[in-house]
Amino acid sequence: MSDLAEAQKISRTSPLAGLFYLVGKKVLTLVEYVGGLTTLGVKTIASVGKNFVGLRDTAQQFEVIGIKSSSLTNLIAIFTGMVLAVQFIVGL
Repeated sequence: MSDLAEAQKISRTSPLAGLFYLVGKKVLTLVEYVGGLTTLGVKTIASVGKNFVGLRDTAQQFEVIGIKSSSLTNLIAIFTGMVLAVQFIVGL
């Protein structure tokens, strides 16, 4: 049964009961979502504290992942530009 149908069923006994039901359901959904985000944040911070990686290792990973892969990134950018140019020309 949908929330609206449930609220209509409840509102037969009291006019405001259906409204309180819908608002309460939305509030509980919001509280559950915020609670999940909070749990995720706490677990993330705890994980960073337990599994701390040194600054030198982090900088080395940035270099390997970022700087040394720039040639591949530039090649992908060039081909993406060419595809967009061809699509633009066909659209004219």
